[in-house]
Amino acid sequence: MRRTAHSLEYCALMATIVGLAAARSVPATSLARISDLDTSTSSLATSVPIVKVHRYRMDGKIRPLLFWIGRGGVGSGEIVWRSDGSGARAWELLIGSDPDKAPRRLNRWGYIVEAVQDGYVRVVGLMSTSEEASLSDVEHDLSAATPHSRFKTIAATVANGRSSTVTGTIDAGRDVTLHDAPELVNTAQRAMAGLTPRVNDVPDHVRPGFLSAVAEIIDLTLAAAPNGRPAVQRLAGRRVPYVYGVKTFDLVLTAVASRRSATAARVADGAVLASRFEIRPHAGGDRHTFEIEYPAAGDLAGVPTLIRYQPRWWLQVELELTARPIGPPGPGR
Repeated sequence: MRRTAHSLEYCALMATIVGLAAARSVPATSLARISDLDTSTSSLATSVPIVKVHRYRMDGKIRPLLFWIGRGGVGSGEIVWRSDGSGARAWELLIGSDPDKAPRRLNRWGYIVEAVQDGYVRVVGLMSTSEEASLSDVEHDLSAATPHSRFKTIAATVANGRSSTVTGTIDAGRDVTLHDAPELVNTAQRAMAGLTPRVNDVPDHVRPGFLSAVAEIIDLTLAAAPNGRPAVQRLAGRRVPYVYGVKTFDLVLTAVASRRSATAARVADGAVLASRFEIRPHAGGDRHTFEIEYPAAGDLAGVPTLIRYQPRWWLQVELELTARPIGPPGPGR
């Protein structure tokens, strides 16, 4: 049982993989807002107003044998949505475990920002390096108690039908948490600035980013919702191709339904749309599924109230929208 409790908190790292998922015209209180970064991503997005900000609580579950065992509040997720109403948009997502809350101070997190303006897209991301694939792997890494300082990084641009991507690994030289995201993102971009990018052609029908693809499908379901459940359910099977780095994928809406949700009822009235997505690499390989629930109408229309991801048969992560929304920052932030 002790191994189970410790391994549970690895859910935080797994959430960063799909952390990308929540970014429709979505929200969150960001610990590392674009405006905090002195980079090309910043110059692309700082003029775009923050429209909504929301915060999420991260819960985790593991299934060592037949039954799920859960633990709440092991970390957090935050999403920022920017839009100027004229086509310029930007999304940010910061997700991970909080070593002050997680048993044995597990520290795994990731950050991604996607900014879109006038056909130019910039993506910057980083994620904890970790190769754990089983409960025993997680327990072994926790027992080692080494500083959490290494991160995988990506910086990519998409413009004029071409993508330019740089990836790498950085070592902060000390234990860093999600609260250090602004500093670490700047460090990552400086480290990647001198590297030679990989350049690939991007077909016209391929969307320039994962977050844009998620936003597109969620917006389609919201537009169909006033026409009733059959109109929404007919969208099942809709796929949107997108590029991430040098690879292309299909984001597929495998199922969607309208229903009542106890989670959503704490923060919004009315029914939610429960959508299941699958990520399918064009080159083949592992597929990943995740679910998002979001109100079909009202002030929180399209805002995820629940995000669920199960990267392993024994592991499930949930991000739940907190009841208190957080408004845009004041001038100068």
